[in-house]
Amino acid sequence: SSETFKTYIALNYLIQSLYILTNRWSEMNSVKIAYCDDDLSYINTLCPVICTAARSVGLQVAFSKYSDGLKLISDFEDGNQFDIIILDIEMPSINGKTLAEKLRQLDNVFSLIFISDNPLEVFDTLRYHISAFIPKEKPMSFCYEELSRVFRELLILRGSLITYDVLVAGEKSTIRLLSNNILGFYMKDKNIIIKTMQKEYLLQERVFKNVI
Repeated sequence: SSETFKTYIALNYLIQSLYILTNRWSEMNSVKIAYCDDDLSYINTLCPVICTAARSVGLQVAFSKYSDGLKLISDFEDGNQFDIIILDIEMPSINGKTLAEKLRQLDNVFSLIFISDNPLEVFDTLRYHISAFIPKEKPMSFCYEELSRVFRELLILRGSLITYDVLVAGEKSTIRLLSNNILGFYMKDKNIIIKTMQKEYLLQERVFKNVI
């Protein structure tokens, strides 16, 4: 009957809406972390602490572990984005500071954490806009407190992040920008350009009212 069909449509709409809301909740409460360190034993020690610290603020962790920084750069260039990147400094293929510099050229939004055997390295890492520096000699209780702080700051940061689809060499790419880093938009040759403090991007969207 028509009433049965209407009920079916309403239930189907409700199920789809719940599915969408569940996915959005999952995305908001998950954090993608890339951890690059050639010291696998320390990775295995720190990862459970990272998960516990994330859960303390209601976040679930999705890990990508790397022992080679060049592979991390390659994945980053392929469009893999991370909320937090943890880098060891002394690594064979590329050291953590050089790696951080290259990654910051691709994305200046992610939270960056350095770990090192040398505590004095902290003074040479500040220019990479780090969120934390963890000496490997520190106890896991110190790591937990620092990681919990970074996760709390990440939750605040997410409220001011905006995602845009842009064109880079004719190919679509997705970027994340802080709202206070955007200086404005302007039209050029029927294209929309977004201007930030660091550079300009060509938006894929060509209808101005859909951007503002």
